[in-house]
Amino acid sequence: MSQPNLPELNTCYVDDLKIPDFDERKTVQVAALLIKKFNNKLDRDKLLKMIYLIDRKSLEDRGYPVTFDRPYNMKFGPILSHTYRLMKEGNGKYWNKVFLVPDTKHLVKLQDVEVGTGALSEADMEYIDKVIEEVGHMSFQEISQYTHKLEEYEDTGDTSRPIEWNNWLRAVGWDDDEILDIREELDARASFEKMVGDAWE
Repeated sequence: MSQPNLPELNTCYVDDLKIPDFDERKTVQVAALLIKKFNNKLDRDKLLKMIYLIDRKSLEDRGYPVTFDRPYNMKFGPILSHTYRLMKEGNGKYWNKVFLVPDTKHLVKLQDVEVGTGALSEADMEYIDKVIEEVGHMSFQEISQYTHKLEEYEDTGDTSRPIEWNNWLRAVGWDDDEILDIREELDARASFEKMVGDAWE
């Protein structure tokens, strides 16, 4: 997968929608559970696609994703931007403590450390199991073709483009009235997180 032209995303604002910050800890726990299901090593790009599909399944069911990563369209289908950077650069707070990048850059392996699931709900783990059941047997190329058929996908050529949150919600079946309610909930959650964060500074 070629390097996309992704902007820095240091704010919780996306367009005019305020959403909670990306949760690296949950993302690491999701990735670790997936990799454990594949003998402690997994193709990096397949892993990225599977985490996207887990977030999408959560969005379809609950109106919000597991990781609160930012979705982007790319040549090989939709991805999650922060997770992509973690896999490429490995400079997160938790990522390098849990995963190894062996000789081939397209493989992610678990280090010999205990990775818990304390950040994940039972529903989160059910989404993981469902995605493994649905696409775990596919190759990266097959999953890429699968994601090209998703309603939110747009061909961006050799660049990348953010998937607007409203479009993502519509793509998984929410109507406009429901989206307004979801936006209010996300705004309230993001505002609470910011208030708590400011209080600790």
